[in-house]
Amino acid sequence: METNYRSFAPPDPLESIPSSISHSGCSEPTASTARHSYRGFSTSIAAIFQDEEHAATDCCSLTCCGLIQSDRDRFLVTGVRPPTPCKRISVHFVLPLVLFFTAGLLAVHIPDHTLNEIACTAVVLMIVAYFMVQCYKGSLKRRFVRKQLLRTKYEMLHGGHSSSSSQHTEDTEDEASDYRYKPEHHLGQRKSDLRCAHPCWMIGCYAQDHANDDDEEADLKRPHTLCAWLYYWCFPSPLAGYHVQVWGSCALAQEARELARILPPADRQVDYITMQPYRDYTGSNKLSQLSLQLIKWACIFVLVLILWCVVGPWYMRHVIVDNRASRHVFGWIDLGIFVLTWCEAIGLLFVFKKLLNKPEPSQLSVDAMIKFFAAGFCLSTFLAVAWQVFLGLLVQTIIVLAMAVAGVKAVDSPETNESSFLRNAFAQNPWTLMSASDFIDSVQHEHPIFATFYILFATFILAAMVEELCKYYGYRMCEHPDLLFNQNGKSKQARGAAITLAMLSTAMGFTCCENLVYVFVYGGTSTQLELSILFARSLFPVHPLAAALQSLGVVERDVEAPATTQTKSKRFWDFVILGPAILFHGFYDFLIVWLDYLGSGNWTRLESVGSFLVLSAALAYYIKMRRKQQQRLQLLDRAMNAASTTNVV
Repeated sequence: METNYRSFAPPDPLESIPSSISHSGCSEPTASTARHSYRGFSTSIAAIFQDEEHAATDCCSLTCCGLIQSDRDRFLVTGVRPPTPCKRISVHFVLPLVLFFTAGLLAVHIPDHTLNEIACTAVVLMIVAYFMVQCYKGSLKRRFVRKQLLRTKYEMLHGGHSSSSSQHTEDTEDEASDYRYKPEHHLGQRKSDLRCAHPCWMIGCYAQDHANDDDEEADLKRPHTLCAWLYYWCFPSPLAGYHVQVWGSCALAQEARELARILPPADRQVDYITMQPYRDYTGSNKLSQLSLQLIKWACIFVLVLILWCVVGPWYMRHVIVDNRASRHVFGWIDLGIFVLTWCEAIGLLFVFKKLLNKPEPSQLSVDAMIKFFAAGFCLSTFLAVAWQVFLGLLVQTIIVLAMAVAGVKAVDSPETNESSFLRNAFAQNPWTLMSASDFIDSVQHEHPIFATFYILFATFILAAMVEELCKYYGYRMCEHPDLLFNQNGKSKQARGAAITLAMLSTAMGFTCCENLVYVFVYGGTSTQLELSILFARSLFPVHPLAAALQSLGVVERDVEAPATTQTKSKRFWDFVILGPAILFHGFYDFLIVWLDYLGSGNWTRLESVGSFLVLSAALAYYIKMRRKQQQRLQLLDRAMNAASTTNVV
């Protein structure tokens, strides 16, 4: 059972807000509600990524199926602390895994064929039913939070507050039943809206919510940021009058934006997962509970790997009967390479910190570096993989269909060099057709111009743009008191250094995860290959340098622009922040892949030289631009110090 955890947050945070404060910030809530009402909310469910101020919660709503954002919203609304990670792993991973292995054991040890099929089918159905029940329970919890938020807004607007105990009891009943549902208490939110906002089975269709303000409605149709453009290009909204919901991500973002409007900042400044308020560790050198948990989980994972190194070889010999003598099993040498990969990333990060502490220290704590590193390792990687898989499959399918219509030939057998028309293969049996990637690879050898354009798209869009966007929003997702500059008296130079170090920490987390994938997934056949891959990727730190290029634009926007009263569009800042990083990253990847294509894998030395030249040019550009930025920040600090001295006199 989940416990009602209120020691980290003030009791009943939503009830502490004066009833005169409306969701639009007006002193006349009723009129405001009539003017700007998206069925009870101040912003549309389709307004995700429309406002840079809410970029953190918008991204958290998309990451990990919105799990961490859902936990935070639930805590802020009801005061209920999320389940512990151990409980979640046991319920959602260990138990289904036990059922899965049970099905495997039954399949092996039951000799009767009919009984074997019945037992295995029953266990598989149990797994499916278990996941369906868990999805239904999760959707009920999210709907409950949405109803509770709207009900509290209703009471604020009408100046009435129910007692905490009776309200909690009633809402607990509502979590399992809609018997006491009253539409007026939820400001126009219907039962169908609640079900579609947080669907049980992944996909939902939320009816388009209109506002009476035509300008505001038209503004929603224009993506303001690069991430918003990418999101609306993949999920055009609305379709036939409905907004497509995937895992309820847009609804979670809408609820988070509403909480940001009605809750004071002090009540919202809590860590994700642990829900520890910032004030518990701000201004001290101690680590937060979230950082301690991250370190503990990493140590537990290493202990599991050590245990596998002890029992793994015996298990593979005596339990898993495998005649392949060359099968590579994770052993002590692999464990050493695993630890070396982590040490390389962490060591580089502290080298960057040493360099950035000149001429003025960044004052970014170790706690902040751990959290940003974890955000890059887990959240940015999750987003990048999800988007790359989705966009890659979408584009490959479009290309294959276009080539089938155009009558492009594909090589069916590389050994015999036989070819056929793709549309004929579709007509014969579309299910036995080669995969999209295999078909594109076969066409590339005969059409170098097509191959060049495809490599351009893959390197600049699928790799560079997606990964740089995910790293940037991984940095935005992680809020830390060290970067709340309006609450600390840091100089402009210290603020700039803190932002750069935070973005480098996120990039190093992303790099560490990517290195582990390259070393153990792509190069896990031999120890020598694993070491060579790690060494090569260490010599060319693309992601940290791209993050440093991004930091130039972020420092200009968040530190320089407010002090110089610059007013520029959101699209301009997207270009300033992400443009140089995407160009560098895309050109770096394109040069390597294109040379590999032209030389058929034989131009390795030329690829290394080209990579070094591109990396050197980007590094020289960053050093030059950072020096100019440091000079501007010094001038701002001097002007600020002179103004403060004048005020004192």
